[in-house]
Amino acid sequence: MIYKKGFILSLLVVFCLLAASCGQASREGDLLGDELINQEGGFSLRKPFGYTMQMDGNVVNFTAPDALPEIGPMLMAMGGTTMGEMDNDTLFEQTASSLSVMEFSRPKKLTINGVKGLLADGKAEYDGQTVEGQLFVAMVNPTQQFSLIGFAPKDRSSELIKVFDAVLGSTSFSGTSGEIPSSIQKNESASLTETQPLRQWASSASASSEYSSTDYSALRAVGEPDVDSCGDNGNAWASVDPDTDEWLELTYDVAVVPTEINIYQSYNPSQVVEVQMIDTDGQTWVAWSGVPEAVENCPDLMTITIELDEEILVDQLVVFIDQSTTGWGWTEIDAVELVGYPAGQTPVAAGAQMPSGSEQSASSGNSAFSTDSLASGSFVYQVSGYENDLIESDSVSYNSTDTGYVVALFSGGTGRYAVNFILPKQDIKNGYIDLIPYDDRDAAKYYMGMIYINAFPYKADKGWIDIQSDPNNGLLTATFSFTAQSSDFPDRFVTVEGAMKDIPLK
Repeated sequence: MIYKKGFILSLLVVFCLLAASCGQASREGDLLGDELINQEGGFSLRKPFGYTMQMDGNVVNFTAPDALPEIGPMLMAMGGTTMGEMDNDTLFEQTASSLSVMEFSRPKKLTINGVKGLLADGKAEYDGQTVEGQLFVAMVNPTQQFSLIGFAPKDRSSELIKVFDAVLGSTSFSGTSGEIPSSIQKNESASLTETQPLRQWASSASASSEYSSTDYSALRAVGEPDVDSCGDNGNAWASVDPDTDEWLELTYDVAVVPTEINIYQSYNPSQVVEVQMIDTDGQTWVAWSGVPEAVENCPDLMTITIELDEEILVDQLVVFIDQSTTGWGWTEIDAVELVGYPAGQTPVAAGAQMPSGSEQSASSGNSAFSTDSLASGSFVYQVSGYENDLIESDSVSYNSTDTGYVVALFSGGTGRYAVNFILPKQDIKNGYIDLIPYDDRDAAKYYMGMIYINAFPYKADKGWIDIQSDPNNGLLTATFSFTAQSSDFPDRFVTVEGAMKDIPLK
């Protein structure tokens, strides 16, 4: 098979380097056709409808009928065996670094049919044109990998990503359950009795950057705290630069229903701005978020109390720091303790509040987000469930009519998310208001919500909006929460929760 040189060839070569081996369609929403089974690659997926297909062993290439040479729209999928054991982070790093033609965002965790992987947005400049797309990678087992990359000219990226999501969602894997068998090694610092929660220190860690691979490395945050005085110390983790946004991800041996997180900071506390919990299904939960603020103690122990009304099992934490605003320099983290109960050890307290992003918040009238910390004209919202993301932006568009306001809150970058509120112009009021299930026939008559994810509509079926300003003055300040179901993929649900401040109504 002959591939054109340039952008496409560089992507195909990467796929082959990472691996040891190298009918009539039926419409389903005009997106997917027949199933393709690639035995050599160990995967199956639905073909994008109308795309031409080329298959060479474990690599499959799909091209849109009106694609531009070299830059798409186009998708490539590859499975097969790696030349040694890998995890998802290693596979992503190798793929992203080898794809020098594209620059990728920090990946987020995504589970596809039981297989945990990483998804990232990509961008490139090629022959005077901007190319955008997405990359998904997953280690199906320690030596079996799968990759899917899609790219298109910038003005067609939303079209491409819609097809990418559909193909990725249809993908399944053979020869594995998607779970990597492993024996849990005893954490010597952990203790458990019948009446006590399990207290454990991280057994492994990675970071967005580290000052060196020895002193100040992410591994310095593994285990118990060992820095007993305030100051610069190589036994704690520190980033490469002192004025950047960074993250530290920690993994624990035993998954627990979390009750407490303790962050030991030994230098320039506290520039921690968010702490996320990752459960065993790969979903991300925001345990705490805030802004950098001066604290009296150094070293400082930052304690976050977690209260849940349903069980989630957490075995990873991600601590985000913002060193770009205070001028204090490096924040150094010595250790992070995860406290909680293994599955079945203790009942969850009834009536407690879930972290941001839970379904409970969609009907409770309580929000973890506040309008107080927002700049005028901005908004923030958390998406959880099938997608997991935190959006902060000031990008707003309108599609209002004579009878109703339609306000869309767009994420930045590729505009992956757009939260829409439909509000009646007549008798619009402030206060707590239940959202009714979305129905086009009732648009502009009642209060409704929905979210577009890569142009796929998810219509709210329940939720609320608490309007805190007088909307008759032309500005909307509110907190909100709703659950929504995909119109195209009925098994996909998301919860959206957030706040907006001084958004013009027009």
